[in-house]
Amino acid sequence: MAAQPQSNNRLSLVGSVRPELQGDPRDRARAVYKFIEEMKFSRCLAELPAVARIECPECKRKRQFYCYDCLTVTNPPSHPDRVSLPLNLHVILHKDEHRSKATSLPLATISPDVKIHVYPTIPEPAVSEGGENTANANTNTLQPNETVLLYPSETATDIEDLTAEDLAQIKNLIV
Repeated sequence: MAAQPQSNNRLSLVGSVRPELQGDPRDRARAVYKFIEEMKFSRCLAELPAVARIECPECKRKRQFYCYDCLTVTNPPSHPDRVSLPLNLHVILHKDEHRSKATSLPLATISPDVKIHVYPTIPEPAVSEGGENTANANTNTLQPNETVLLYPSETATDIEDLTAEDLAQIKNLIV
């Protein structure tokens, strides 16, 4: 199974520190710079037209493409089409992270399958302290055997060790 309840009924962790993230930070910086240099864009980024800030219909603040407070699109012509994901994506933001700088927030404006949570509010597993299943149709609780938390840890299961059956069971991804 993709995620197993641990003794404290929390979800187990899946993921590991990628080899390319280990080692000298200067080597990593050079690799990132080379990657960006080799990217091919359909248009030169400097030639993209400037887009005016438009009032958010919800909170009335002026935002350029979307409101990072309300997660409302403010400039529909420049916004990508909505997409449906094959699973639910739960993003946990740090409580002190500036929403205007959070790179995950735009995801919630293009997919109804993306849920943003601000720590300490996090999605809860559907297992009580006694170990019984507490999920029902009216809650947003997560089944441990259908949920994966991506987080690097020495004790994490490497995602490459999951079988096709394990991956097919995943309905919720937490990052």
